[in-house]
Amino acid sequence: MKKSYSFTLIALMLAGCFAFAICCTKGSREKRLLEWGGSFAKQQSEDSIVIYTNDGWKKLWTRVIGTQVPIQPDFSKNLAVAVFLGQRFTGGYDIKIHDPVIVQGKTVVVYEEIKPDKDAFVVQTRTTPYRVVIFEKLTPETVIKRKK
Repeated sequence: MKKSYSFTLIALMLAGCFAFAICCTKGSREKRLLEWGGSFAKQQSEDSIVIYTNDGWKKLWTRVIGTQVPIQPDFSKNLAVAVFLGQRFTGGYDIKIHDPVIVQGKTVVVYEEIKPDKDAFVVQTRTTPYRVVIFEKLTPETVIKRKK
């Protein structure tokens, strides 16, 4: 049984098909509360979403990412930003979501696509990278922008 478990775990890691959570990253990034990311979302197209409600949070996880809701944030004080890159033909892609800033009375969250190095060894499979971050709510309106 141990060998089977170890082999399965190694296979999942090599395939890159596990999501990870970076929990409680408070400290130097006081506005960033929780963060999740992975290589395989149900969402096949590129998109970015701001979630302000419990219902939106539940829909994000069950319909778009395809897993159960990990926690229930306090949306009276927080919001969530979800970014999906859409389909990529290899592994090695990631998303960097920058800390929010206030611009002309609106919260602006900028994200960028992180591509694998040209000489990197990457998984040869289609992936659908995603990242979700819970931030403290700074203003009533939040805008997501892709870094060019």
